[in-house]
Amino acid sequence: MDDIMSFDEFDEIEFDNEDSTNSSSTSTPPNQNTQTQSSPLKNKLNLKNVTPTKTTPYTQPQASSNSSTTTTTSSSTQTQKLALKPTITTNTPLSKENTAATHKSQPLSLRLLKTSPQKKAQQPQITNFFTVEKEPQQSLFDRFKNEDTPKKPTTAATPVVKTPISKPKPTIFTAKTPDPIVIDSASDDNNNNNNNNNVHKNNISSSSTTAVISRKRKEMSEQSLFDDIDFNEEEEVKEVKPPITPVKKVPATPTKSPLKKTPAKKKPAAKKKSEDSDYESNEEVSEDDGSDDYQSEEETKPKTNNRKKLTRSSQSSSSSSSQTKETPTKKGAFGKTLNKEKLEERYQFLVNIQDANQRGMDHPDYDPRTLYIPPKYLSNFSPFERQFWEIKSKYYDTIVFFKKGKFYELYESDAQIGHQLLGLKMTDRVNMKMVGVPEASFTTWAAKLIKEGYKVTKVDQMESAIGQKKRLTAQGGGGKTDSIIKREVSSILTPGTLLDESLITDLSSTFLMAIKEEESTREYGICLVDTSIGEFHLTTFKDDEARMQFETVLLQTMPKEIIYERNATSTATLSIVKRVLASVRPILNARNSLTEYWDPEETLNKIKENRPDKELPETLLQHKNEVFTMCALGACVSYLFEIKIGEELCQQGRFQKFSPLDIGNTMILDAQCLVNLEIFNNTTDGSTEGTLLKLMDRCQTAFGKRLLRQWICRPLANLEKIKDRQRAIEYFHNNHVTLQSVQTLLQKLPDLERKLSRIHAKSSKISDINSVLNHFETIHYQIGAIQSGSQVDDEGDVTLHQEISSVQLRNCLTFGKGCYPDLRPAIDTVKNSFTLEGDQLLPTEGAFKEFDECKEKLDALVQKLEEHIQEIRVTFKCPEIEYKHMGKEIYQIEIPLRALTRAKIPDNYTKLSEATKTCQRFHSPFILKILPQLLEERDTLQVLSREFLKKVQEIFNEHYNLFQDAIRCLANLDCLLSLYKVSCQSTISMCKPEFVSDNKAFLSVKDMVHPCISARTGGEDFIPNDLNLNCENHPSTMVITGPNMGGKSTMLRQTCLVAVMAQLGCYVPASECKLSVVDRIFTRLGANDNIMAGQSTFMVELQEAGNVLKYATPRSLVIMDELGRGTSTFDGYSIAYSVLKYIVLNLHSMCLFATHYQSLANEPTITSHLAKSFMSCNVDQKNKRVIFSYKLKEGVCPNSYGLLVAAMSGLPNVVTQLAEEKAIQFEKESTISTYIHGTIHKSELVKKIQTAYKNNSLSDLKLLQSTLK
Repeated sequence: MDDIMSFDEFDEIEFDNEDSTNSSSTSTPPNQNTQTQSSPLKNKLNLKNVTPTKTTPYTQPQASSNSSTTTTTSSSTQTQKLALKPTITTNTPLSKENTAATHKSQPLSLRLLKTSPQKKAQQPQITNFFTVEKEPQQSLFDRFKNEDTPKKPTTAATPVVKTPISKPKPTIFTAKTPDPIVIDSASDDNNNNNNNNNVHKNNISSSSTTAVISRKRKEMSEQSLFDDIDFNEEEEVKEVKPPITPVKKVPATPTKSPLKKTPAKKKPAAKKKSEDSDYESNEEVSEDDGSDDYQSEEETKPKTNNRKKLTRSSQSSSSSSSQTKETPTKKGAFGKTLNKEKLEERYQFLVNIQDANQRGMDHPDYDPRTLYIPPKYLSNFSPFERQFWEIKSKYYDTIVFFKKGKFYELYESDAQIGHQLLGLKMTDRVNMKMVGVPEASFTTWAAKLIKEGYKVTKVDQMESAIGQKKRLTAQGGGGKTDSIIKREVSSILTPGTLLDESLITDLSSTFLMAIKEEESTREYGICLVDTSIGEFHLTTFKDDEARMQFETVLLQTMPKEIIYERNATSTATLSIVKRVLASVRPILNARNSLTEYWDPEETLNKIKENRPDKELPETLLQHKNEVFTMCALGACVSYLFEIKIGEELCQQGRFQKFSPLDIGNTMILDAQCLVNLEIFNNTTDGSTEGTLLKLMDRCQTAFGKRLLRQWICRPLANLEKIKDRQRAIEYFHNNHVTLQSVQTLLQKLPDLERKLSRIHAKSSKISDINSVLNHFETIHYQIGAIQSGSQVDDEGDVTLHQEISSVQLRNCLTFGKGCYPDLRPAIDTVKNSFTLEGDQLLPTEGAFKEFDECKEKLDALVQKLEEHIQEIRVTFKCPEIEYKHMGKEIYQIEIPLRALTRAKIPDNYTKLSEATKTCQRFHSPFILKILPQLLEERDTLQVLSREFLKKVQEIFNEHYNLFQDAIRCLANLDCLLSLYKVSCQSTISMCKPEFVSDNKAFLSVKDMVHPCISARTGGEDFIPNDLNLNCENHPSTMVITGPNMGGKSTMLRQTCLVAVMAQLGCYVPASECKLSVVDRIFTRLGANDNIMAGQSTFMVELQEAGNVLKYATPRSLVIMDELGRGTSTFDGYSIAYSVLKYIVLNLHSMCLFATHYQSLANEPTITSHLAKSFMSCNVDQKNKRVIFSYKLKEGVCPNSYGLLVAAMSGLPNVVTQLAEEKAIQFEKESTISTYIHGTIHKSELVKKIQTAYKNNSLSDLKLLQSTLK
């Protein structure tokens, strides 16, 4: 049976795909019958739906009449022939990249043969036929096309004879011919030139070959990928072979995997001591070693950009079945042999998933965070498996990165996500699917998963191998569960609670929000946490029916993670969250009201016991009696402790009051205003292009950008503060030397605020401490130079700086109380506590006694080792002898081979396997004795180094408030500099707005343009306009008419943006601007429905109009665009008239009212209180076109020109002509319609004149006269 091929070998045979008929590199013989068949990889046909196709084998041109193969057919069977490649002598393991579930979805022929998809057309072809009898609809193989050139004739084969047997035996397929086929050498060479990268390269011989195939049916029946095939165990097919001359078999060349690099030299496998031993050997290996073990499939195939989140419910259903691998049995931990049935039984708890309280996924209170594992399953696991599943069951909704040596590994459903989403290579270990990444690249892979909306749990080793041995020795040995290294959850990373700067991709604030709501009263308690800087923002409010304040909070902060009460939060609130934050895709955490929303007393006690001074901040005590606020804070604190960062944030937490609508102190911009004016995101694609934030943000630092966003959310309403910012801009404009110094000071500063926060939380790196100290030292020097008044410009001239008139700017650039703090003493205190050697932080001598003692012991051991190597050099008379460190095998004595001839190696030296061609390596008895002491001292020194780092952070935190004040000054300075850049360095003309303290609100602007549009175009193509409201005999309300696309909406928006920029303290895009302080801006723009809330376009219009009528004051600025267009003409006109009249006669607010109802401007009761303007245009009646001039002129537009705009839009002429005819008819016949459009029917006019004359109403007669004109 030397020619019998193993199952693994058979699986590696590659067949020629019939899809290659279209390949340009293959020529098909003219007399060959071919049949095109789609690739099984594409259509993934079920085997039962594949009908075998009877094909005719290719006949060689020189073949004799007896060269065909005889087959036996019947009415119930069909014969199918295959062109096989020669026997493969290497036993290459099956690819582990394909899961069992994938195998089962493919046809059996593809699963059995495993054709390489990359190199189908490049394999040399062999025509070597044999037949197999199969029942219809149950074909084992697909017919593949021959692609080779004509070959030499073959001798007739012996007919196949069926031999029934009573006992099941392995089916043996043999195919030997008396005169074997010889492959054409020219064809073979031509094909081999294209096979350099093939997995099975060089496994085809150019000499004569035979194919002998063996398969054990017992093994086939035990594999899950053949479970759907019904095999007949009662017969086997044999061929009766005549005596023939044996054919010499050519061994194939060992294959190489294209997905892995083959190491140049592999270390001999070490004896396994525990489940972690294979990973312990990697603890000292460089990052490059082993990185190929987890090579990403991104290098070999294009990655699918699938942002759809993979759900665990869809994966868990196949978890148990997918445990079965290609082999029927599998070696488990500690050498246990596990077959298919046992593997499936081990994971039955993943079939019907339950949470820790044994509630199914269909239960309303199902908790997706936990997983119930019955004790009987845990008892059957190995120690490592048990350790993993005990942790995973508590964090089932997260991706668990499990630390093993120098790698982090993902198992089971997590491994599937890593494989499918990240392209990591799937493999097997300890009976579980697994993917892994090197420790050094953990942050990179974790950041990708977090970006996709997943939570990541990081499990670290709590002890080293030496620590494990110490523990087991102290315990006098350990049980089964103690035989592995201890591991615990060290952190849980979520999109809204990131602390590591390398994981945070957004420079703006990243908020976690907790909501406490009372649905009946619409009362909210909100807690917002920016974990990256340790800030808590607290607020409580009662909202209106539209929940406008809550929506405003969402738009101002854009939280990435939200906590809400399960079964206690209203549907309206959750709908607003999903609608407003659709672009953010926040994680929603439903929490238990009783156990995870801590009561106020428990919350305050938890914060107090974790504060360094054991005292509660004063700002937090101010909210003590606000029940809803404290409940929201309790939910936040509970969640932070659950994800392992609660203690850090409670220690450093700064608590502030948050006011979404700070009435009286700032200009109020509600949610609708932020959206309609495109303050932070445009309404086209949701990006920042064309927004006010994009225009205003010229900050150089991350903490400056975060502060500027807060400024834009809340423009100033205090006149003196506005003028103070204007003075800062003027100072920068007049003092270029100071300006240059400030720009240099802020240039390339890191995010000092977040670094300082990590130091305060005692979780920083050594590099963070060094960076913060060095940058603050440089800043201190530069501010001192500015304060001294002596500055040197580019030409070398010394300039004395002018007195700074802006209080805010002066506080940022001078030392003193309430100004920039003097940090020099604090910096010196911290720096004097340590010395920095490379990347190692060492205490100053005598500052840390334990560290000094351990360092002395370690240095003494190293000195002894140096003396020992000197002795060896003398003995062998070879100065080239030295120590080599290879992973964990350190202090190996490397002796050149030529030196071994000068002296004999002592018998007690241990020869190591890491030898080279020029040297050998040994361990001496002295090294074996001293090495454990050295490793133990190293381990102790690492522990002491971590303790010392925390001590340095504690010294730093003694001056934390001073450093925080410094960052606040730098952020203000950066924002003021940004205002200067926008005001004085823009591509458009800007002017300083003049604020007038007056009893009435007014606005007067000349040559006003839209700031965002003009900045993008350079201001050349934008038409400027003048605007006057409530000044110089101009009414406070203006009705604007004009054609569609004439620029009415743009005019409304730019007016509001000018007011916002002015109250930020910035210059505005105009030639002249005078105004009073505006307390609030209201906007009613666009025609958007709210499907999530079940509201129509008209309902949204009315709600927005209702907010104006409820909250507007005489100092408010109101813009309304086409109110009433969401319903019928008559109802819309009536509502528009009523709202306009209420604003004019009751509110007295500044208002721009854009409409297509021209007669609104001529309504008798309000016409004297209105300013009438329209966006002008020129009409080309001949070509039916409107030429827009975008210029605001006084008066009422005679027509909306909707029909001409319709013609310009591309509507068919027949449609526009019919519309014109209907419009003329409508105007003639409808009195009300003509009245609405600014005209009046004669009969109606006569009636009105008669009534006015009878009543002796002179005023009515005058109004009718003006209407007639």
